[in-house]
Amino acid sequence: MKKFFLLLFCFISGFVFSQYSFNYKFLVKDYNKKTNNKDFFDTEILINTNEPDYFLYHYKDDEIRLFDYRKNITIYLADKSKNNKVIYKYLSHGGFVERESRETEFIEIKEVERDTFTINTFKSKKERANFELKVMLQKSETDLLYLYKLDLGNITPKKILKAFREKLVSLYGNSNFVITEMEANYKNGFSQSVKLVKYENINRVVK
Repeated sequence: MKKFFLLLFCFISGFVFSQYSFNYKFLVKDYNKKTNNKDFFDTEILINTNEPDYFLYHYKDDEIRLFDYRKNITIYLADKSKNNKVIYKYLSHGGFVERESRETEFIEIKEVERDTFTINTFKSKKERANFELKVMLQKSETDLLYLYKLDLGNITPKKILKAFREKLVSLYGNSNFVITEMEANYKNGFSQSVKLVKYENINRVVK
């Protein structure tokens, strides 16, 4: 029995405590119009451009969450950085079941002006848009397209980004852009605005 629990602990530990590497960091400010709060809140977002199914959010209140959509878990961390060295401490984790928050069978993308696009998603071509996104772009050294802080899970954003990349490649020959500003309309009374403050190339590992 003791051996069984040891094996179970090792399995759970291996399941949760994977090594995560990140090569880009975004600092964004977001504004939730529904709350009527005019303050913009800072969030630091870490991504791996080669592995889009996990990312880390460090919120202004020092809450840190690592979302891993490969394993459908959220890992909660604490910032224990010191002497200019970034250190994360594991706190807990929780699982989730991923669902598509917007049924997306059709995506319409329009360039409204240079480097500014509207993106609408539809359940079907016969129905009205169930989500609308306006994005402003800036050329970058590589493809840094990432939809900051959308409350859509991971399935719908992946569909949007796939279609958006295809659109950009058809227009410009590549998708080497970074989103500098986003305005999202969830078609349920909730809207959101996010602005990119800065971004940088990093080499950070969380384990």
